Amino acid sequence: MKGHLLINEDGAAIVIIFLILLPLLLITNVYYNEIERLSTGSNVTLKNNVALAAKAAAQSVDSISQANGKPMINPAKAHENFKRVLMKNLRLDSNMDPISGSPISDRVDYYLLVCNGENPFGLAEGIIYKYENGSIQTFTLSTGSLPKDFGVNNNFSVNSDGKNVTLDAPGVIAIVKAAIRPVAMSDQTETTRWASAKIIAPYAVY
Repeated sequence: MKGHLLINEDGAAIVIIFLILLPLLLITNVYYNEIERLSTGSNVTLKNNVALAAKAAAQSVDSISQANGKPMINPAKAHENFKRVLMKNLRLDSNMDPISGSPISDRVDYYLLVCNGENPFGLAEGIIYKYENGSIQTFTLSTGSLPKDFGVNNNFSVNSDGKNVTLDAPGVIAIVKAAIRPVAMSDQTETTRWASAKIIAPYAVY
């Protein structure tokens, strides 16, 4: 008695289609996982380190103003500390290019506002440091007395359509643009993160 081989042509077709689609499904899954990782990476890696760098800048207190009970920020020192923290935590060289082990894939641009407001210590009321395409530019601002509103943009100008920050004490606003290094995909995602920080001195009146 001969055996009978039962063949379900519809079932075979389904299996073949599944085998064809499986690699595509895997690639799609990797792609969306990568998008999620890029989003998470930009938030965790970049946002937290921008906040740390802004805090370091705001803590760069001028010794004379501090001795007089009205601590204010030394702009040059603030810029130096801001850049130092970014370089260390994001593994960048002095040109803000990524080195081995960096989560960043290309040169970083940043914009740093240091604001003291009017003061009797000879410190700049406001200074903007712009680092773009490997070149640094410095701009001096006449801010008047604090509090003062600033926009979160390259020029820190108040914009009714965007995010604004009020500094009611000497402080900084930092904006960093960076491309997060991809793991599985070839595309890189550029992201922008910002943070602000200010001096908290309970007994000082600005």
